[in-house]
Amino acid sequence: MASTVRQGKGFLVTGFPKNVKQAQEYETKMGQPDIVLFLECSADIMSQRLQQRATCSLHTKEARDRDTRRRVDGFCSLVSSVVGHYEHREVLHKIDAEQPPEDVFEQICLVLDSC
Repeated sequence: MASTVRQGKGFLVTGFPKNVKQAQEYETKMGQPDIVLFLECSADIMSQRLQQRATCSLHTKEARDRDTRRRVDGFCSLVSSVVGHYEHREVLHKIDAEQPPEDVFEQICLVLDSC
């Protein structure tokens, strides 16, 4: 990753950081990110989308539901401190992820094209 940055290229890291400590460790090693995207949506929308992705899984519906609840609850309990960390550094871009996936993708593209 560091060599990619030294070559003037960027990269996308998804689902990271999970907490402020990870963000700080990343910044120590790699520097502050230029852009942080936060796909903001309700826990219900997040659960629906995770469940749609998990329908291909061989697990029972009950196991998928339990896993989805665990993932959403974990994310929601940690995300506000990470969002605050990057809002303070003025690199955070909130994306309205309540919209259909195609519209969310379009919003992401607009942000990336503007930076």
